[in-house]
Amino acid sequence: MRLFIIILFFTLKLISFIYSSSTSTSGATLLKQFAGSRAPAMGEAFTAVSDDIYALHYNPAGLVKIEKEFSAIYYKDQTVNFNYGLLAYGQSFNKIGVLAGSLFVYDSGKIEFEDDSGNLQSFNMQRDYLYTLGFARNIVKSLSLGVNLRLYSSTIIEQYNAKAYSMDIGTLCDTPVKGLSFGVVMQNMGTPMKYIEEKDPLPATLRIGTAYRFQLNDGHKFIVSADIVKPNDSDIKKNFGTEFSIKDLIYLRAGYKMGYDLEKYSFGVGIRLSEFRIDYGAILQKFLIINPISVSWKKDKNQEKPAKLEEKSETISPEVPK
Repeated sequence: MRLFIIILFFTLKLISFIYSSSTSTSGATLLKQFAGSRAPAMGEAFTAVSDDIYALHYNPAGLVKIEKEFSAIYYKDQTVNFNYGLLAYGQSFNKIGVLAGSLFVYDSGKIEFEDDSGNLQSFNMQRDYLYTLGFARNIVKSLSLGVNLRLYSSTIIEQYNAKAYSMDIGTLCDTPVKGLSFGVVMQNMGTPMKYIEEKDPLPATLRIGTAYRFQLNDGHKFIVSADIVKPNDSDIKKNFGTEFSIKDLIYLRAGYKMGYDLEKYSFGVGIRLSEFRIDYGAILQKFLIINPISVSWKKDKNQEKPAKLEEKSETISPEVPK
């Protein structure tokens, strides 16, 4: 009964979400930006893949798959010298769920000018902060639910400020078919951005995705994924991605996008050293390549603890002369 109510609720929300989509241009730059290195390398076809801390930005329901994880990323858009940085941490709490949070920062750089006295001055063009707090837990064994609460803060030319509040709701389901999962998430439902008088709606987005995991042979795994994305200010987009892992040590990734103006192809690699992982992405755009690099520390739920060797010390009792 509980599962039926959840499915009914999401069906009604999806219908209202799709038909209430606006065609106006949305604000809040960071809400449209990719997060991490792994997801964009897979074409952001991540709704049903979400199994790391970046589930916060693609499908919060996927947070149930982490035990403890910390990650940091930095990258730069060389065309306009925009800088992006992100810090995120998540942790599982027994019988409660998984709690995670992140800080995403966008800096569009400085502009220099001469004032009336001929002195050289500078100011920040725009600086945005996105604070995200997420929670997820399993509703039933094969179905998880995740929720994000978000605060977006933006400052333009150090004078005009705007804030917006939003939330994301996502589900992730493991189907009866082994390795096949399905995810749905509604993102950026909240208040508009308002700097002076003009209000910009947030980029409310519906994501529906599927992923299939299978193992080729011992230690070699494959993920194939696909997403359909419907933002409120543009047409439907399609994302496709794949990841090939070799003994959970080396990861090769590729992605393809349809319906985007600039992005189309993407590639990436990852290296895992014990609990640490370094991921690199190459996002091919029309005029350049964006190279996000992330460093993560992750303790997996299914991680096996190294066996302890019990050494038994034999005590030799010396012979006592009679």
